[in-house]
Amino acid sequence: MGACGSKDMSPEERRAAEVNKRIDQALAKAARAERLKVKLLLLGAGESGKSTIFKQFQILYGNGFSDEERLDMKDSIHNMILTAVKTLVDQSEEFGYAAQWSDAEKKSAEAIKSLHDGRRNVPEGASLIGPDEAANMETLWNSKPVQDCWVRRSEFQVIEANGEYLKDISRIGSPKYVPTIEDILYLRVRTTGIIENALTIENVPFLIVDVGGQRNERKKWIHCFEDVSAVIFVAAISEYDQVLFEDYSQNRMVEALTLFEEICDTSYFMHKPMILFLNKSDLFKIKLQKVEIGSVEEFSDYTGEAGNFDDGVEYFVEKFHDKNYQPNRYVYHHVTCATNTDNVRFVFDSCRDIILGDALAESGLSG
Repeated sequence: MGACGSKDMSPEERRAAEVNKRIDQALAKAARAERLKVKLLLLGAGESGKSTIFKQFQILYGNGFSDEERLDMKDSIHNMILTAVKTLVDQSEEFGYAAQWSDAEKKSAEAIKSLHDGRRNVPEGASLIGPDEAANMETLWNSKPVQDCWVRRSEFQVIEANGEYLKDISRIGSPKYVPTIEDILYLRVRTTGIIENALTIENVPFLIVDVGGQRNERKKWIHCFEDVSAVIFVAAISEYDQVLFEDYSQNRMVEALTLFEEICDTSYFMHKPMILFLNKSDLFKIKLQKVEIGSVEEFSDYTGEAGNFDDGVEYFVEKFHDKNYQPNRYVYHHVTCATNTDNVRFVFDSCRDIILGDALAESGLSG
């Protein structure tokens, strides 16, 4: 006996058929999701901002950071600031600026120099930076010698984000201080090893992988290369006049360009989307007014207008594109500010179709 057509079905049978159809669609969707798993690899040299991008994915598409998680980062933020202020005191002395300190500023400098890094000799339950320490740091930060030293920060190693913390140090030194999301984004803890985060973005499972960017960490990268859907390479465009933390003889932008060339030439990524984030655009805009690109020996071929943001971006975009020797692969580039959540959301939204389109084709689901 042939199957009855829909016209011959009772209302109950039609409802049952509709339920079955919805179940089949849900199962098909689940099956597709199982086949479509996107592995997104974040690569870049140390201090490029890729770990901040990683945190932004957690904020935008994950569960963010709980109060407990934010509180757990308090010590790391305090230690980062203390290290920076001690460095600024030392460099102020080395540059000869310390001779200009007032008696109050000298007293604050001595108090800071006497503090220990980490939690040694800090009573249990006490903060590494309390109101007294914050007051001394504020005195130093607002002093002309330290500000003159800060202008020359490309000549020594200090994390740029400390400037944001020190502008608001009285809040950070409060006994009731709990780090804000912005504070967490500014926090720099060197990535060692491999960090993964499984997220669902627009009903598609993503695995975001962040690996350490310092040279001694890169040997671990090969373990992450299999089954990658796309690579986001992060380069700090503002660091064209700075040297590596691990090698004072190497310009940071030159290192990023060399590393990008190696990544582009890696067999695992020959046919994968390559997305370039030229990061720290906010700092780049500020630095251009003080340090001309062409004044840096490695980039003396710069012919754009001095201090012009668009010309500077175009120059470095071309530098990176020149490192891609695969004629059939286009490098998608975006100018980013990793600490700006709206900017990261906008940029990733524009990248997502590129990443998913390639992943669908790879999984045989594009048809």
